[in-house]
Amino acid sequence: MSSVKLVERVDQLAELEFMASRARGGVSGVVLIEGAVGSGKTALLATWAARERGRGMKIVEGWCSAAESDLPFGAVRQLFDGTPGAVHVPAPRSQPSGSALFEIFDALHQAVRALCTEQAVLLTVDDLHWCDAQSAQWLGYLVRRLSGLPVLLAATSPMTTPATPTLGRRVVPEIVDHPRCRRVGLPALTAEGVGQFLQQGLGHTPQPAVTQACWSATGGNPQLLQEVLTALRGPRPGVRSRSADDITDLVRRLRVRTIHARVQREATEVATLARIAAVLAEGADLQLTAVVAGLDERTAVLAVQVLRDMGVLRRGGPGVVFADPRLREALGSDITAEERTVLLARAARISHDAGAGNEQVAQYLLQTAEPIAQEWVTHALHAAAHDALRRRAPEDAAAYLRRALRQPLSGPIREQLLMELGSALLYRNPAAACRHLSEVMATADGLGRRAQAAIRLSTAHRLSGRPDAAISVLVNAAAALGSSDEDIAVQARHEIELHLNVQRTLARVIGPWGREPTTAERPTADRAAAARTRSDAAWRLGVQALETMLTGGSAAQTREAATEAFRSGLQTHEGSAELSLFVAFSLICTDGLDEAERALGEIWTGSKRSGARILQAAAGLGRSMVHRRRGELREALGLGESVVDELFALPPSCFRGSAVAHMVTLLLDDGRLEEAHALGCRMNGSHGDGWESAMLSLVRGRLRAATDDVDGALAQFLDCGRRLHSYGSENPGLLSWRPDAVILHTRLGERERARRLAEEEMRLAERWGTPRVIGRALWTEGIARGGDEGRRLLAAAVTHQEQAGARLELTRTLIDYGVAESRAGQLRHARMNLRRAVDLARLCGASKLVEQASTELSKTGARPRRSGSDRLSSLTPGELRVARLAAAGARNREIAAELHVTARAVERHLTSVYRKLGVNGRSALAEVLKPR
Repeated sequence: MSSVKLVERVDQLAELEFMASRARGGVSGVVLIEGAVGSGKTALLATWAARERGRGMKIVEGWCSAAESDLPFGAVRQLFDGTPGAVHVPAPRSQPSGSALFEIFDALHQAVRALCTEQAVLLTVDDLHWCDAQSAQWLGYLVRRLSGLPVLLAATSPMTTPATPTLGRRVVPEIVDHPRCRRVGLPALTAEGVGQFLQQGLGHTPQPAVTQACWSATGGNPQLLQEVLTALRGPRPGVRSRSADDITDLVRRLRVRTIHARVQREATEVATLARIAAVLAEGADLQLTAVVAGLDERTAVLAVQVLRDMGVLRRGGPGVVFADPRLREALGSDITAEERTVLLARAARISHDAGAGNEQVAQYLLQTAEPIAQEWVTHALHAAAHDALRRRAPEDAAAYLRRALRQPLSGPIREQLLMELGSALLYRNPAAACRHLSEVMATADGLGRRAQAAIRLSTAHRLSGRPDAAISVLVNAAAALGSSDEDIAVQARHEIELHLNVQRTLARVIGPWGREPTTAERPTADRAAAARTRSDAAWRLGVQALETMLTGGSAAQTREAATEAFRSGLQTHEGSAELSLFVAFSLICTDGLDEAERALGEIWTGSKRSGARILQAAAGLGRSMVHRRRGELREALGLGESVVDELFALPPSCFRGSAVAHMVTLLLDDGRLEEAHALGCRMNGSHGDGWESAMLSLVRGRLRAATDDVDGALAQFLDCGRRLHSYGSENPGLLSWRPDAVILHTRLGERERARRLAEEEMRLAERWGTPRVIGRALWTEGIARGGDEGRRLLAAAVTHQEQAGARLELTRTLIDYGVAESRAGQLRHARMNLRRAVDLARLCGASKLVEQASTELSKTGARPRRSGSDRLSSLTPGELRVARLAAAGARNREIAAELHVTARAVERHLTSVYRKLGVNGRSALAEVLKPR
């Protein structure tokens, strides 16, 4: 710190100069300059010594260091270098003792007396705590004999109490406890002092924000400030361009580098413990760390004390915890990969033998670079995987199993581990599950294991977007069983045939619906006979509900089969999770919303506990669909946004298209065209086969219609219709494209085409039979026909939609009915319907429909009723939570942590909030949300 003058050390320097003046007057004394590492003790000592040299004092200087702390008389040799007393200092490797040592001590004392015969003497010892034992002993000897001599002994040390010496560090009680010892403490610099320090070093006054950032980050430590100055004057942009976060990060890196270097200079025991702790898990038990490091308990405790004093480890709390993860990483880098493996294996074995938990042992084994050819390692990892599954942590279980598979294994054990790993990954990473389960299929000999692997592999193939492979693997597995009448073969064949029937049905949802099952794929007599059991009845009813829904049969039959399937315990059977999910979707299509919500809630809770991310996201999608059907748009949007984020982090074949289509529809309902278009663009080029491809065509058409691209929209709607027809699915309760096409044909004046489509919609709706679907068909036909007949159909549509509780559909119908009544001169009825539409749209949280209904109401000469909560009612629950936290002053990262979402999700919510509320920042947002 020679480039910067001492800052905020005037009082300390004055106190030292007073002690020196007393020494010049013949009064001996002892001074101990104390302070934290980097507080400027050495700089203060050097400045003071230079001043006293100018005043005529004889300066005798010595410096101690960790490197020379074991060198006998090292400090004394520096003190007397170049003086007549140097002849009395023993040779570097000599070890005098007893009377010989006393003679040396006395001779050196006499040398000091000789030095002060003509002038006062200032003896300085920097870093006294690193003093070698013999020099420390002599200094204690000298202090007791200073009386009457014009000698002042000054030393620096970070130690503030005469505590028990720590590893490699010493105290000299005679100095610390001397009655005339003046202890001069160096506090950290204040914020004002930091500003002065920076001004001196930079040559200009820094910005207040920079000063504040430096003070906060360094704690006013002069050594760190000097390092900051060096960095700021380097090749990177100057201090004026540095933000507070930049400076905080810079100081953190400098602190890590400085402390890392200090640790390397510490006693061997201290440095060893620090490195071992860096290799072991954060918060590792001190006793374990000591044993791995080869230290006894007392030595380990002393080493921890040193490391805490240095700021390497945190004070308090259980275990060994580093103050900064970067410092732990830096210390860990001192260990080679081979050494790391040995240490971690030793820690794992010690923990295992001491009865530690399986996962605690496994944490060490996970970090080993090479396999460990010991049987206990595989057992420990396998047990840890089971423990992780019990606490609903499949990712941890998968990690333990992967590590176990790197061990030398026998065939059966490897098959078992592969099976468990594939099962753990099934609803998280189906592609990886396919690899592991395929290996089991290729190597397993047992009929039962091969059958179970085939069933799970089939599910993994389908989740990966390969429905044909899902069916083929089951067909091949059944063929491999042959006609054996062994109990295990009969049971395996039966289970395969159950799942084959389910896979064939589910393939119609995500794959080529038009393909008929081959003879091998059809259920056999064995399966029909077995269907008499309650378990099989649940599967059969679930499949029946799906088949009826897909083909557009009776909603009543679909609902009855689905309800009975759940009543028969479908969700409780192993391997039925996805079938249960799609059966719940079929209940949504029948408007059995309460039953669907209950089933989806159970699936969501169960999948959350088991870590089945795909199922949890799909269940969340279903719950959002329930909310939309109830007209609860804000709740639907809140759930839908989180589902889309999750599904884009999962394989694209896992419900992503369905979620995007659903979310785009919600955004269009809410009038958020730009967001809907941006989300739709993320699925550009995605078509494939199955229900999702038809859904995507439908929402692409709606996006084009919203931008008045009528021809493009019609092309997409008709493409949706062609796909559904080719798949054999004509159920308007599942997916309805004709109403959208009718609106556009009507706009183009193509009334005949519109009527034909409307009549087809009505025929199919009556076949399905729910009030919601029939009401929508009546609305469609009313739009197509127009005139008095159209008004009559719209009135009938209102009645059906009221019966269904279809608030969103009812709102749209009321708007069109009100417009039709207004054109017919029935203003009173028109206003009544349009006012009701405004109220319903507000209740649904559908901003676009509120605006549309209000506009049409104004055209009739009436004013919409104002609602004081209009602006806030347009926010989704998620947006409202984010808005309140932001208005309270929370930053985006803090909001994300509080709500357990991503920072990107917070940014998206805030953008939407600002747009909806018409504000442009947090200050304005706080004003809007202020209680009135």
